[in-house]
Amino acid sequence: MLKNIRKISFILCFLLLFSLFPFTAYTEPKQSIIANLSTPGDLTVMFTYDAEKVDITFISPSGERLGAGSEGVEMKEGDLWRTYRIKGAAAGDWSVEYDLGSNKEINYSILRDNYGLWIQYFTLGELKEDGIDLSFQADFEGENVYYTYEIYAISSSDPENRNKIMDGMASANEATAVHANLSALPGGDYTLRLDVRYNDGEAEVFDSASTESFSYSNPNEKSEIADYMVKIDKHEHICTIDWSDYTDWSYQNYKLLVVADGETIYKGEFENDVKDSSIVFSEGTKNLEIQLAYRSDSIWSKYKVKKIDLDKEYLSLKAEQITSSSQISLEYKVEKEREVKVSVNGKEGQYKVKDSGFLSFDLEDMRNEIYAEMGVEDSVFYIVDSSVYSDTIPPSITLFENLDGKTFFTNSVTIMGKMTGGNELSIAGKAVALDSSGNFSYVFSLSPGENVLEILAKDANGNAASRTLTLYRGGGVLNKKTDVKSWKSFFPAILGAVCSLFVIILSAFFMKRRGKGEKKRGGLLLPLVLFDGIFAAGTVLCAWQFVERFRFANSLKYLDLVEKSASKAAEYLRWERIFGLCAIGSLVLFLLCLTGTVLFLRKKKTVQ
Repeated sequence: MLKNIRKISFILCFLLLFSLFPFTAYTEPKQSIIANLSTPGDLTVMFTYDAEKVDITFISPSGERLGAGSEGVEMKEGDLWRTYRIKGAAAGDWSVEYDLGSNKEINYSILRDNYGLWIQYFTLGELKEDGIDLSFQADFEGENVYYTYEIYAISSSDPENRNKIMDGMASANEATAVHANLSALPGGDYTLRLDVRYNDGEAEVFDSASTESFSYSNPNEKSEIADYMVKIDKHEHICTIDWSDYTDWSYQNYKLLVVADGETIYKGEFENDVKDSSIVFSEGTKNLEIQLAYRSDSIWSKYKVKKIDLDKEYLSLKAEQITSSSQISLEYKVEKEREVKVSVNGKEGQYKVKDSGFLSFDLEDMRNEIYAEMGVEDSVFYIVDSSVYSDTIPPSITLFENLDGKTFFTNSVTIMGKMTGGNELSIAGKAVALDSSGNFSYVFSLSPGENVLEILAKDANGNAASRTLTLYRGGGVLNKKTDVKSWKSFFPAILGAVCSLFVIILSAFFMKRRGKGEKKRGGLLLPLVLFDGIFAAGTVLCAWQFVERFRFANSLKYLDLVEKSASKAAEYLRWERIFGLCAIGSLVLFLLCLTGTVLFLRKKKTVQ
């Protein structure tokens, strides 16, 4: 039992370790066998997709790979279907290889030999005022079945625009002639496409074909809309099309197409109650083409086309939405004299402009509303409609200590302060870090003599504020006596040591002259003398430390220590007081012991 538990534990640990190793999953093309041909013959397979069409590769029994474009392979396709026919397919297992792409699944149907609906031809006939004659034929493995068909008119100028012009049913293997009504189409160049399909209950087959391009002029076509207004804001990259002044109650729908530098950026259809639309175009666009049509009596009108060269004439705002400038400029370029109407914060004016140049206007603090309009040809207007926030207030710099003009006797000085209303700070050209409240601390290295440095603060809008400091570095403290350590500085300690030694010598001399019978009583003299020496030396040393610290605390070096570390300076003063108190205590004890010694010696002298 224990061995089994160990084995299981080992396996679990192995699996856990294996799961921790990263691995990469690769999506490989799928393969599957789709057919087994007992005898050679044509193989026809239809694939239908739910998202996008993907390529299918066929693998023959001998391993040969075939696809669309391979010799002996025919392919027809529609919106989401493809039919492949492999002529003279070899006997054996046939496989396919494919990638799903964005499809969830791909369905296929194996069609019987020669099973399929194939368009043999689709040709144009006579073009008439109301339409065009067409003829086509689709064959279906020799059987006279009926299939459905749909015919679409595709505009050459807008291939994505498909209009179904007719549909119906026709008999396979027979020529079909129809007359397609084009009266609902506006004039232009078109291509017709025929889609056919047949479903026998087990499988559905498709095919499609297109004609060559032809031109059509609809005699019943509505004239283009009288006009529409175009307003272009180059600063915001917005084009507004307004046809509200040129509509009629009979107009049923509107169709709008906008092309920027040859690429369609907008295509839409509107109900009759919509009279304008705003389109965003990319920065740097040089040309706009706008096409607008309406539908009346179920017939679309011609497009009213306007082509606009954005580099030929323009009006644009040369300012950001937030600026530190007290003025804005409107840049213009015109081919001939134009009139520009400008409103800045409700103050209006009209200006004549020629060629190219700028119009400048004063801004008020905070928010400013700017509107300008310049009309050019063909109801096209260049406008500026924007809000500009003017921020001319520079940031402020506050120093916690006024250092300007001071003399320092250290290699560096710490500059501390706070910046308000800015996001960048530099001292002497070097960037300084700020905390969340705008506080800063910077150690500036001092050179001998005069040091001039600039504190520069900036905000996001370019406003700047600066302060200049002049600092001096001296060669030493003003009172050199407090900084020079000569033998005189140690005179109190030397004097105290000599006095203590003198007391000890005298005590030893008197002790030597005592009688032998007095040794027992004289045992107290030695501790008294030792304490005299100890307390005398302690008093001198503590007094010396107190005087030295007192002298240092009244020098400029102590001020440098305060700037570098306030805690160390406070600790220094604390020890000054401690040494002063110790000197007083040692002096009191010395005087007590000295008095006791003198009294003891006098008593000894009387006994002798």
